Formats: sequence, structure tokens, C-alpha cells
Amino acid sequence: MGITFAKPVPSMCMGCTDVVIPIPASTSAVAVPADFFGFGFESGLLHHYDNTFSNNMVHSIQSRMSKPLVIRVGGTSGDHITFEKEQTKVASDCHSKNDICTSLNNYTVGPGYFDTLKLFQGSHWTLQAPMGDDMKIEDTMAFLQQAWDAATNKGANKERVAAIALGNEPNWYKKYDVDGYIQRSQTIEERVVKDFKLKGDETRIFQTGEIAAEVAGKAESPSKFTLLKLITPLFKAKSTQQKEIKYAAEHYYQVIGGNNKDHEYGTEDLKTTLMNHKAITDKLAPYAQDVKSLSAIDKSVPLVISEAGSAIGHTKVEFAGGFGAAIWAVDFHLAAMSRGIQRVCNTHGPNATHAWWLPDDTSEHAKTPAVQGIFPAAPFITDFIGKGNLGKIKEIDLQNDFLSAYAMFDQKTGKLSRIAVINLRQWESGPAVRPRYVAQIAVDKDVKSAVVQRMQSEYGAAAIGFDLGGPEQNVTWNGEQWSWKADKGIGHKVAGYEEEHLIITKDENKNGKISVNVWDTEAVIVNLS
Repeated sequence: MGITFAKPVPSMCMGCTDVVIPIPASTSAVAVPADFFGFGFESGLLHHYDNTFSNNMVHSIQSRMSKPLVIRVGGTSGDHITFEKEQTKVASDCHSKNDICTSLNNYTVGPGYFDTLKLFQGSHWTLQAPMGDDMKIEDTMAFLQQAWDAATNKGANKERVAAIALGNEPNWYKKYDVDGYIQRSQTIEERVVKDFKLKGDETRIFQTGEIAAEVAGKAESPSKFTLLKLITPLFKAKSTQQKEIKYAAEHYYQVIGGNNKDHEYGTEDLKTTLMNHKAITDKLAPYAQDVKSLSAIDKSVPLVISEAGSAIGHTKVEFAGGFGAAIWAVDFHLAAMSRGIQRVCNTHGPNATHAWWLPDDTSEHAKTPAVQGIFPAAPFITDFIGKGNLGKIKEIDLQNDFLSAYAMFDQKTGKLSRIAVINLRQWESGPAVRPRYVAQIAVDKDVKSAVVQRMQSEYGAAAIGFDLGGPEQNVTWNGEQWSWKADKGIGHKVAGYEEEHLIITKDENKNGKISVNVWDTEAVIVNLS
């Protein structure tokens, strides 16, 4: 198996382009955590996910993982949220005059709010400590205590809390700077350790940073509050506080629509933003550098992207939550894990166009619970990581802005287990022939089986899924579909699905070769055994 690159050449079939996928050596591949993939719920809107539908959606992904899926409860609202014991009529009140609640509101929550943290029993939580400008330490701890008790059954199951995040996007705080953030964080850490009776390794539970995407996504940010400007003085002191930091966190949105308020992003923008491998890797470059910088300071503190989304602000659902966004999600997550990022939590709100599902009927664009077109990316990503032996990943550089590939190797043996190929060329339903790449892949002599799994939609990049677009806009992963209307998020196989086995041809030295079609706006995994 060579590492030489072959440029795409025309194939014999109509609309086909042959391309060689060279398999690299496994020596520099990056180990992938079993709990790499995660979700996130906006703090003030958590109660919207207190339902069987959301539980089914999370379980459908958790069941594919060998470690608990981590759900982050956080966001802008999580810095301005207080517990009111007497508030029993509503779980969460944003005190909005027009009855529309967003992440920007100040929330009071009652005892019923925390019931959601008792759900999703197979999963773990990251809980955000409110640290907004006007938050008092007693209010912060009152909220955290209720959240901790609900998530851990009053401390009986402490491992259910993967981390306690120290605030959210502190680079926007007005009343205190890096030094002030460190001091306030230390006060909260001391109270948490004492009040929650944490001992030994249990005290290493805190997640610092939570730097906004607008700052984290710039190689040379002018902000006085970047992750490295926080970590450097925090870790230089070599204090107890440093030893209690478990993760450093940054946020990531591929497109920030609020930066272009005169334009609402639609499918015409996919080619240059979401469905573009170069745009993805360019945006990831500062995060990859932060992985290296963190490692140089303290190898035990990994970088996580605790809040991620395809796009935020001024985006149509076909753009941010459609099947084109699913193609983006696959390429982004695999690129992130190959650069050493240890977790990605995909954020949700009941009115977010980029959400993977809508939990109830409160969204303006759907007005119904729904699974959106982006969702099949979740089982694709978790199946590529695998539930059995741990893997390590390496990106295969194809020198192509619209085609990417990744190899997953067994961490112990170094053997190639799976190959992912993502065709980011945008295609929309119509009379024209749907083009495809024909990927040629060399495999080892001992490979006996090559089975293909596909993430696909016959409607193309604009598909928003069965619930919102009807049967013609179905989106599937490996023949499986998820829907509010059809199965309440449990998932089911679609009619006519058949497992796809590739023919392995052998040369005179008994080395194998396989050929797999990857249509435009499609992603595949080839499983080898």
C-alpha cells in the first residue's frame, strides 16, 4: 500500500471520476477517545429535552459507543441562571415579555428544571457553573448543587458528571479579565470540592476556557482573553487549581451568520462554507495549534470543543440543518479527531436551525418535534470510531477541496480497520446524472471482507429529512432512518436495504484492491476484516 497520490481521472462510466485513495502508515495516527462524540443543550432551555423523544435520540447514538456519551449543559444562558426553590409552576422562566426565550435571556429555574438531568441514564453530563458578570457565588453554588444532586443521585453516582465547566465564553465578560476569571474559578473550585465531598482524583473535574468561536477560530486573535492567555498564567503557578483542571475548552461554528446580518445563508452558500474540505481544515488550524500548545504546557489537559455547530445566526434550515450539513459534520468531526481534539459536543436549542433534532413544537421554522437532515452524521461518526477495540485515525491528504478520506487503525495492532470517504461535491435532486467518484483502495493480503456503509439522500444536499420534508427528502445512514413521526427517534431500517459487499481483486502477489462508488453529496465507510 503506497503513499503516492494519483489525481482523479475520468472513468469509463457516465459521470464517474476514478481516484486512488492511498493508505498511509499507521505510525503517526492519532488515538481517538471512545467518548469523542457528544451533544449539548442550552442551559436555559434544558427542560425542552425532558421527553421520551430526546431520550430515544440520545440512546440511538449512546448505544453505538463503548463509553458514555457526554452531554454538555451550558451556553450563554448558563452564565445568567439562578435557582428559585419556590418556582414550582414552570421549570424555567426567561422573563421575556414576548414569550420567546433565547440564550440571551436571564433565567430563573425551579426544582422541576433539574428532572431532565435524571434522564439519559447511559450518558454523562458536563455541568456549567454560572459565572456571568453579576453572578454571586452563593447563587452559583445553589444552582450547581441542585444540578449535581439530580445528575449524580445526590452524589451516589459521581462519575455521571464528566466535568464542571467554569463559565461560558469569558472573553465577553465586562467586569473582569483573565486574572479575575482565574480568581473566581478558584473560589468555585474550592466550594465544589468541599460541598460535593470530592476526594483524590475526583477533584480533577473542572473544564476551563470555554472560549468563544469568534476568538478561538482566529490564528492571531486580538482578544486579551484567548485560551493560551488563560492557560499560561494559570498553569505557571503550578497550584492545586491547575491539578484540578481536567479539560480546556473552546467553541466552534463553521459559519457565524451574525457576522453577515444582511445575508441569510442558504444552499447556494454550501459550496464555499460547509461542503468544502479546505474551509473546514482552515477553520480548524488554530484549534490544532492550541492542541500542540496545550500539550507543551501540560500533556494531561486535552482540548475539547464543548460547543459546536455547522452555523449560527441568519441561516436557513436547509443550510445549517440539512443533509449538506451532515456531510460537513462528518468531515469536520473526523478532521478534528485526526488533529488531536478529544471531544466535540454538538449544541442544541429547540429553535436552532443547526440542531440535529427539535425536541418539541416550539421551533419557529418547524413547529413540530422533528429529526433534521443533519442527524445521520451522528451514527456515521460513532460507527467510524467503533464500539470494540479502540482506534487511531489519520487523514489521507487527497489534495482536493471536495473529497476527503480518513483511515482508522486498531490502536494495538496497527491494522487498518475502516476507511471513510466523504464526497463534498454539492448535488441537488434533478434530471441530471448524479456524478460520483470511484475510489480505488489497496488492502492487505489478509483482508477477507470489505463491507460498505453509506450516508445518503436521494434528494441531495438540501434534504431536511422525513419529518420536515416528507418521504422524498429522506436521509439515512447504512439504511437506517430516524424520525419523530415514524418511530419517535428510535430508528428503523428502510425498505429495500441490503448490505453491500465489495469484490476484493488480487494481484500476482496476492495483494488486494477494492473499488467503491461515492456519489456526490455522500459519505461512506468501508469496514475491513
